[in-house]
Amino acid sequence: YCFIENKDGQQTYKIYQPFNTKGLKWLSSHDSSVWQGWSQLPPKGLEVIITKSLKDVMALATTLRIPAVSLQSENTKPKQSVIDELQYRFKVIYVLYDNDFDKDVNVGRMMGKKLVEDMGCGVQVELPEKYGAKDYSDLILKVGRVEAEMIMSNQILIPF
Repeated sequence: YCFIENKDGQQTYKIYQPFNTKGLKWLSSHDSSVWQGWSQLPPKGLEVIITKSLKDVMALATTLRIPAVSLQSENTKPKQSVIDELQYRFKVIYVLYDNDFDKDVNVGRMMGKKLVEDMGCGVQVELPEKYGAKDYSDLILKVGRVEAEMIMSNQILIPF
């Protein structure tokens, strides 16, 4: 699968090879400033989710029909102008980074909080630990699509 993004007149790609057992599953020409899923965002909308990976962008957009975007990692700091554009285009911005509940330091929680506080945007949400899933695509694998959709749509999330 090849995913294309256009930024500043330049086309970049990310290739997913799920059955590659002898090498990398992902190949990418994106630099740290490329937002995955940006090309698929509608001009305006009620809500958007900032998440941490292309697989979660795809899972959220296809199951919940909520547009989503992600930077290349949770440690990447977005430009304020991009956050301002998201705030102009969408009424609510959710930040859904990993819930690293099984680690000594919950980096996803920490970086999500930092994004919300430093950039002055959105509402940080997190998957409840009781499901044993650190991100939305893992939640789908653990509980199935229907239950994962209910968990998210019923807002059984832990806001910060």
